[in-house]
Amino acid sequence: MPAAHTQLVRDAVRAGPPPSITARPTADEKRRFAELAASRGMSESTLALIGIRSLLDLNGPPARWVEKPAPATDRITIRLRPGDHEAIARRAAQRCMKASTYLAALVRAHVAANPPLAATELAALKQGIIVLAQDITEGVVYERDGVRVMAFEVDHHPIRPAFGYRIDYAGRSVVLSGDTRLSENLIRHAQGADVVIHEVVAPDSLRRAGYAPERAKAIIDHHVTPEQAGQVFTRVKPRLAVYSHIVLPSATEQDVVPATRKTYSGPLEVGEDLMVIEVGDKIEIRRPTRP
Repeated sequence: MPAAHTQLVRDAVRAGPPPSITARPTADEKRRFAELAASRGMSESTLALIGIRSLLDLNGPPARWVEKPAPATDRITIRLRPGDHEAIARRAAQRCMKASTYLAALVRAHVAANPPLAATELAALKQGIIVLAQDITEGVVYERDGVRVMAFEVDHHPIRPAFGYRIDYAGRSVVLSGDTRLSENLIRHAQGADVVIHEVVAPDSLRRAGYAPERAKAIIDHHVTPEQAGQVFTRVKPRLAVYSHIVLPSATEQDVVPATRKTYSGPLEVGEDLMVIEVGDKIEIRRPTRP
């Protein structure tokens, strides 16, 4: 759907929460916006509000938002949460724009970027949840307030693409392998990382679970064995290596750690639910308290 050229002509902060802002689109824009809202099973104001709240987080460059507004012939009233109005005003000022112009651009961008929801998304929305997803490629997929997330392709054939992620912040870095076989691209992107969190398959756990040999081999071939993971850790040399997404979940430390030590002698932990890893000058690990 083309962008709706919406002009917001008035910021009305009403006494008491929540404040509201009124938008004046053209009649055709109003119609197209109404169709988009209807396809999502929601009101126009709710759709606009979701778009504003999600797009406020983009914090893109000023040029992204500068467009010439169209004549105003209709309006949409948007109710904001406490703090939204201040965020809009602050970010508009950073771009040398009026708050109403910045908000109009947010609404335009949301309408332009979002096709009608699929049935599964609409069902989730009716339960009070909405997921605004987009496809990614290898490269930076998130960057805000010093946090930088890089996606890189890994080898989880025949599933393509499959991605691992590197998160950098304040001179520290964590790499998440995602599902993968032995991946040279992962090793390349993980260089210099403080913590590498890697998947692993424990062949002994498959045998204990009674998997047929051919089925067990098919599973192992899609993942990394402890010996292979140890090779990755040895080449990357992280300050800490961590196992997560362990196949099968019933696997024990004895299923993965001794085999890893054949190829890696550095710091190693087996992850568990609710474990906390603090990465600073020192790396501190807190495991959950058992009842």
